[in-house]
Amino acid sequence: MLAQLVVSGVAQGVLYALVALSMTMLYRATTVVNFGHGDLVMGGAFAVYVFVVYLRLPYLAGALIALAVLFGAGMAIHQGLMRRIMTGPHLAIAMMALAVGYALRGERACCGGERCCPSRGSFPTGPGPSETSW
Repeated sequence: MLAQLVVSGVAQGVLYALVALSMTMLYRATTVVNFGHGDLVMGGAFAVYVFVVYLRLPYLAGALIALAVLFGAGMAIHQGLMRRIMTGPHLAIAMMALAVGYALRGERACCGGERCCPSRGSFPTGPGPSETSW
């Protein structure tokens, strides 16, 4: 049990480090804080979830397809929205990144949100058959 917790903690820490590293690299390259960055990470995780759970693809294939899909989405966001305002003020770029983030959150909610992929908590919240039968 301890080894499983250690491996799980290290894996979670590596994911946080990768997200932080990508945010730092993006800020250093553009000097603009991308408020939609976390939503893009969520989009990638959601895409992997859909490919693996609903389409029943192997994890590696689902991850590679999600990588390709998110690469295409990132290119479309850059070419269609961001490139047009890159010469404008930093506030316009930050607001566009925020708008893209809200659009991604709305897309996930339209796909079913919690009804589509329920997320249970780490700890039981009370006595009940659904919370105690992990």
